[in-house]
Amino acid sequence: MADVARSHGGDGGNDPPHGHHPTFPTGCQVSKPKKSRLNGRNLNLYVEFQRNGNKPLSIEYDTTKQQFRPVGEHYQMFVRLLSNEIGRHVPYYYSSWKNVPNELKRSIFITVSHYFDLASYHRSEHWEGIKTGIQSECANLFKGRKAKLKRHFDMVGGVNDIEEAKRNPPKRMLSDTWVELIDKLFATREHANRCAKNKENRAKQLYGSYHGSQSLANRRYKDVKETGHANYVKGWEEMHHKKGKWINEKASQDWNKIANKYNESLKKSNGDKALVNELECLTEALGPMRSHIKGVGRKLKSITPDPFPNANRHEEDERWLRQEKALEEVRQQNELLKYQMNYLLKATNTQIPCSSHQLDEDDEEDEGDEDDEEDGYIPVISDDFDLSF
Repeated sequence: MADVARSHGGDGGNDPPHGHHPTFPTGCQVSKPKKSRLNGRNLNLYVEFQRNGNKPLSIEYDTTKQQFRPVGEHYQMFVRLLSNEIGRHVPYYYSSWKNVPNELKRSIFITVSHYFDLASYHRSEHWEGIKTGIQSECANLFKGRKAKLKRHFDMVGGVNDIEEAKRNPPKRMLSDTWVELIDKLFATREHANRCAKNKENRAKQLYGSYHGSQSLANRRYKDVKETGHANYVKGWEEMHHKKGKWINEKASQDWNKIANKYNESLKKSNGDKALVNELECLTEALGPMRSHIKGVGRKLKSITPDPFPNANRHEEDERWLRQEKALEEVRQQNELLKYQMNYLLKATNTQIPCSSHQLDEDDEEDEGDEDDEEDGYIPVISDDFDLSF
């Protein structure tokens, strides 16, 4: 059975993490989006966020084999937001995610924390794993975005005609940004060597899979919701067999090995499927892998060292208490500012003669402005507040 960690959803209130301005759309972007994939991709997230009273949305994590992958109702919006924030803030000329500066990673992390309830995990046993899982997700998304740009680079000239490639940037990318990417990454000898090595590794791959855009972790999550347990063996079959055909002959042969191991285990358990260790069947049939767990996915590895490697639990708790105290002080200051603004507005209205009809309209506009200010207020507190990786 897959292990799932759940956030409470919205416990953080409608105040975003402080010390940073998270990116979110204006009212026009939410209500009247253009028919553009770029602008509309996160529309569901912003709508759900507003429906939730501008409070962070819940997010669940699959902790099977310490994978820490986002799953559940909001998982696709979570991953999409990560991808979009990477596209907005991170230059693509970094050779890998581990080389991206921590301040850029931190800005993405804080924006994601504004929309999703990560705060409820802060003191849980899963928090360190979840932070690593988020970084792993970012690394994959960053790699995927760069791969698309590299394909475009190869199509418009590549290393054989770099000047021609520079004259043909992808749509929605500035020419200067494209040239910088080519000069700092695509045209370098180090990158060319890395691409050649990756090509060799891909050639060694026996076969792919049909799981599409849905993660293995979310497949497990749905299995558990529908059947009560994760169907690892059936899932492997579905991801390698489509429309009556196997991906290739090797996949068909491996399936026969898996089926034989599963039937042996089922026989030993007197036909009780609940007693069959399906992950063990997959590993015994296909053999172990250094970078993957059969039926689960790629092994999670640390991308960036813990910024507080020597901090003990007591120090962690003290830091969170300081942050909570600072948050409360900011909330009180915010309430005081609102009171002062209301007082000044009322005093101004009593001094300016106008018709009752005009006064009513002005009051309505003022109330709307106050609501917008409260929802979008981004106070700044001390440097002790830390949500970095």
